[in-house]
Amino acid sequence: MFGEVWSREDKLSLRDRSLVTVTSLMSQGLIDSAFRYHLESAKKNGITKEEITEILTHNAFYAGWPKAWAAFRMAKEVWNDKNEETEDNTIEKHVSSMIFPIGEPNDNFARWLEVKNKEFYYITTMADNEKSSADTTLACFRGYADCVEGAVEKGTVVAGGVYEKGEIKNHPAMKLAYQMGKNV
Repeated sequence: MFGEVWSREDKLSLRDRSLVTVTSLMSQGLIDSAFRYHLESAKKNGITKEEITEILTHNAFYAGWPKAWAAFRMAKEVWNDKNEETEDNTIEKHVSSMIFPIGEPNDNFARWLEVKNKEFYYITTMADNEKSSADTTLACFRGYADCVEGAVEKGTVVAGGVYEKGEIKNHPAMKLAYQMGKNV
């Protein structure tokens, strides 16, 4: 059945099937060896580095940024063929320094690389007490940290039921955050 679906190129091109498959797998968070295989197929089927960047970025707004960051890391590996020739050594240096390179260097935010080999402590507040609210925020933090060389998660503090200004002051999580901070 699988092969039959992919062979119906008169209905949908291999390139378009690759696009649909990559976005479907990313949306489900299935960033594994099968995802890598489909990224490689997408590249073979004509999807460019610029296009996969745009596809994953667009899909991130619907599937979530943590899933997108994982997908970007794998896509970077697939499209980062060292054997491809570059027009200019400066471009090559710029490209090799980025998570997933397209466009010109953004010097306004170039300092993010300074956080490599650091310890990360996550402190988050939320108006409700639903664990899923904190999980989503922490997943975003962790998605970023996954892209930072040498990042180590050292602690997490979650304060639920904090909505109004000043409510955090006497919250038990504030004491925990203070104690955690003293050890930094």
